[in-house]
Amino acid sequence: MNRLGKYSAIGLSLALLGFSGSALAQEKLFFEGDMVVSPPEGSATPHCVLSSQYKHGDKVVFRVRVLNQNGDPVTDADLKSLVVTLSSGEEFPMAYSGHPHDNPVDNFWTAGWTIPDDYPAGSLTYQVVATLPQGETENWAPFNVKASQLTVVPDAM
Repeated sequence: MNRLGKYSAIGLSLALLGFSGSALAQEKLFFEGDMVVSPPEGSATPHCVLSSQYKHGDKVVFRVRVLNQNGDPVTDADLKSLVVTLSSGEEFPMAYSGHPHDNPVDNFWTAGWTIPDDYPAGSLTYQVVATLPQGETENWAPFNVKASQLTVVPDAM
């Protein structure tokens, strides 16, 4: 191989290496998510019921499935972090595990937040922020309609 061919091969190898690295960094994630209620211990209210309205003392459980471009699940081995951020500033790290815990039939990300007794009533927006191993982030938010947002309802009088 002549000198020009050798340098061309090295240049092509470096270009391909750079391209494969940038393709990973530009991977697009796809999100599915909802919220369910996990009522206080001893409550007669069923667990894991879809809801957007919560009372003081209820535990909001954010559930998210993250998929890569191939439709494969993105697990805790694939992300640096996945965090729920409320418009009020609270942040909740999510964990990847099987559900339900006593007899798993599915795997996804969850984070829980118990509504404090003194938390103001009203609606909150939220988003989920995924941080890839290289530090890039991708965000997801539910539909921007009130029925899809988290609402803390006033206690019954």
